[in-house]
Amino acid sequence: MSESWIQALDLDNHTVTWFYHPHEDDDIEDDSLKQGRQVVTEHVFTFIQKLIRHIPDKGFHLIRYYGFYANKSTSKLSLFKKLRQKSAINFAKAKLTFRSMIKSTYHYDPLLCPYGFVLKLNLDYSYLPSRKCGLLIDA
Repeated sequence: MSESWIQALDLDNHTVTWFYHPHEDDDIEDDSLKQGRQVVTEHVFTFIQKLIRHIPDKGFHLIRYYGFYANKSTSKLSLFKKLRQKSAINFAKAKLTFRSMIKSTYHYDPLLCPYGFVLKLNLDYSYLPSRKCGLLIDA
């Protein structure tokens, strides 16, 4: 509820006057049948009781759309261009390899031996049946 919806506060009678627009009217096409703006005057405690109901729990996140899905994203057009570029896709794929994931997580290269050589998997000397198994690792 926006603060601008509160129209009046009567301190003598302890009442609040506020308005709302009923959403039941959204499906009605004939304007003469719509209820329009509804003005409510009620006791302060009743108003606060209705208002407190909408306060989220502690730690509850209210972000509805963020980043790419946000309505007011200023860089959406440039993001679409980046998504279509083949180099950006290849760069993202390269970051998803086993080697790069271990490097970024544990800060060491799993294919680098203590003598400084890069280990390579050679399936010609393995017990695996063929090269089609998908285990060939390029360093």
